[in-house]
Amino acid sequence: GKFSKSHGIGVFGNDAKTTNIPSEVWRYYLLMNRPEVSDTLFTWADLQAKLNSELLNNLGNFINRVLSFVAKPAGGGYDSIIPDAPNAESHPLTNALAEKTNKWVEQYLEAMEKVKLKQGLKSAMAISSDGNAYLQESQFWRLYKEDPATCAIVMKTSVGVVYLLSCLLEPFMPSFSREVLHQLNMSPDEDLSFCDDKGETAKAKRPWDFVSAGHKIGKPVPLFKELVRICILIEEIC
Repeated sequence: GKFSKSHGIGVFGNDAKTTNIPSEVWRYYLLMNRPEVSDTLFTWADLQAKLNSELLNNLGNFINRVLSFVAKPAGGGYDSIIPDAPNAESHPLTNALAEKTNKWVEQYLEAMEKVKLKQGLKSAMAISSDGNAYLQESQFWRLYKEDPATCAIVMKTSVGVVYLLSCLLEPFMPSFSREVLHQLNMSPDEDLSFCDDKGETAKAKRPWDFVSAGHKIGKPVPLFKELVRICILIEEIC
């Protein structure tokens, strides 16, 4: 049913608390589904589907794939050390990703300036979707042995995108951002709060420059582990 207080349909603050769903997950869901016009139709199944497809399969999956690969011992990965990647802009796929990322960052800033939070959040999540597509298309797991120089470009760029996502999503999911920075072994004060006047949009055109070569990342752990548990809980509620 639709949210309707008089008929007791919908989920209210007290229900939300008893589910153990972290508040930022609720915030994400409610922002992404905030009705611009009509009543929001809330169902547990919809919540579960969105958390699965957006937070787990898009965002969590992208970050974990990138960091886990970098963390693999030499011979299968980079031993947690960010590789050097000279001439990244000469790789067409990487260049295309940088162009897209830059556009999304511009849209994000514009939205945030106008307090269009849903639009800002969507732009940030689109960067993650593009990152996933980039990883798939690059076939980095094959490049590692067949074309190490290109593989280094793809991984250094992807780590930069992970860092960028931790900055852009900070206003929406602060503890998620802290966790990502922790896994990157970067401190929150190195954090970029993007704003036009500091020319930081231009930086988004070169995502391979965000994290320097030789930097040692922390230990990657799957993100949103509690979400997996939540999705199981929701199945029980349904």
